[in-house]
Amino acid sequence: MNDFASKRERRIERFRELAEKHENISNGRHFAARQQLEMIPPGQPILVGHHSERGHRAHLKRIDQHFAKAKQHHDTAEYFRRRAAAMESNRAIFSDDPDAAEKLVDKIERLKKRQGLMKRANQLIRKDDREGLADLGFSGEAIERLL
Repeated sequence: MNDFASKRERRIERFRELAEKHENISNGRHFAARQQLEMIPPGQPILVGHHSERGHRAHLKRIDQHFAKAKQHHDTAEYFRRRAAAMESNRAIFSDDPDAAEKLVDKIERLKKRQGLMKRANQLIRKDDREGLADLGFSGEAIERLL
C-alpha cells in the first residue's frame, strides 16, 4: 500500500473512531436523562407556588439538556459515518495519487468503450431495430422509451 492509500485509510478510520466516540457520548447522555426522568413519578405535575416548584423546573431543564446533547452527539456521529462512507465510495482520481496515470488510462478506455456502445445504440434507434438494442443489453422498457 502506498503512502496515498495508507493516508486515506487512516482518515477513514479516524472518521469511524469519531463516529463511535460521539455515539457513545450520545448513549451516555440519553441514559443519564432516562435515569433522571425515572426520579419523577409519571404524570407528576409541577406544583405551582409550592416550595418544590423551582427544583422541579430545574430538574426538567437538566433532563431536556441531556436529551438535547444526546441528539447533538448522535447527529455528529451520523455526520462522521457519512464522511467515512463517502471517502470509501469516492472513486475520484487525485493528482497526488502515484497510480493516477494508470487510473486515468483505465477511465479513458472505459469511456471510449461506452461511447462506442452509445454510437451503436444510436444507429440502431435510427433504424428502429429492437432486436439489435436487445442484443446490446437494453431492457424492453428502455427500448420502448427510446423508440
